[in-house]
Amino acid sequence: MKLNPQRIIVNAHSALGDTMEYQPFFLMLRTMFPQAEIHCTCNQNTIDIAALYPPRCDYYSPIWVDFKSKEEFNERFTNCVLHGFKDDKPADLIILMDRRTELVKLALSIGKVGRENGTLLAKKDLPQVVTFSYFPALYTPRLRFLPWLPRKKIHEIFHYQFLLKCINSERYRACFDELDLEQARPHFNEHENAQYYLEVKRDLLALGYNLERDTRPLVVINPLSGNSDRYGYNYKHEDYVRLGHELAHAYPQLFFVITCYGNPPFSKLPLTEPNLKLWNNQGTLNHLLAMLSLSSLVIVPSTGPAHVADIMGKDVVEMMPDYDCPRWIANGMGQLASRQKQPSVGINQCRYQILRQNWKDTEASYEQHFQAFTQMCHDFIEQRTLKLFTPRNLAQ
Repeated sequence: MKLNPQRIIVNAHSALGDTMEYQPFFLMLRTMFPQAEIHCTCNQNTIDIAALYPPRCDYYSPIWVDFKSKEEFNERFTNCVLHGFKDDKPADLIILMDRRTELVKLALSIGKVGRENGTLLAKKDLPQVVTFSYFPALYTPRLRFLPWLPRKKIHEIFHYQFLLKCINSERYRACFDELDLEQARPHFNEHENAQYYLEVKRDLLALGYNLERDTRPLVVINPLSGNSDRYGYNYKHEDYVRLGHELAHAYPQLFFVITCYGNPPFSKLPLTEPNLKLWNNQGTLNHLLAMLSLSSLVIVPSTGPAHVADIMGKDVVEMMPDYDCPRWIANGMGQLASRQKQPSVGINQCRYQILRQNWKDTEASYEQHFQAFTQMCHDFIEQRTLKLFTPRNLAQ
């Protein structure tokens, strides 16, 4: 397929981790089609994250927020496709990041049913539909599935890139090596994100860490993960506190922060090491992003903060279920950059532990896995984190 679309609908409805991995896609889409109008149908999460970047889409419609019925959602999406652009022209391309069968059918039906004035779109004006599948899929002239992508074979970040390559492979190749992936990273500093940055600096100062004077690298431990907790692939939250104590005791030259929100039970546990503190985020997602941006290492289950750290270029030690590996390893940006002739960003390091289905069938098995993860954190800090800082810098 070799399209030059002028009016593009992108449906991007996902949680934090996926939405962060979308950012190189949006950057590349805008680079490939600078003159096109891009309308993103999304949830509030996508809008919040988009605010951290220069404008990549011309319009955002939170059609996934507070709809009361399937019919209402269908009407919202159809209206965006048919009327969401200048001069009331319909979209000529629909990109579905969500592979739900019902959404694919809805996208294909638009235009055949007719516009509000009762006229049908001519066949040549029907929007092309692009998506991808983890399973062999039916091909029709208007529905372009990428070749079947086995989910355990390739990182998710490439799935979104393959969508772009499918639209216009020549233009993709012309743009990819020149793409500055640094622009896909959210940057937190005193100029662009002064409010969040300064508030988090103030919180750290209250914890005993002066960002202006302290030379100790900051390590963030984030135990919270909706999916990991829900599907049973996370350690007990109190064990992250245990991990924090062991690491803080072993490495007094580092400063460790355990992050949480909403006063979960583990936030009441005492912290006895002077370089181990709890940060209860009383702010927003942006405050968490600011905290991660200041860190040198993030220790986390495979969840949103792991992929925020990935996009930011931060080192990560994570654990994940076997069905998510290697699809969600927190080094997608590095893998993407390594395919450029000259990588446009520095490549972060990631170590990960794979948890298989029976990993915690017994207390002994659970503890064995936890100790292996703890040792992985020790090894990474010894082999990577400490070596990023010279003895002279640590002594200042």
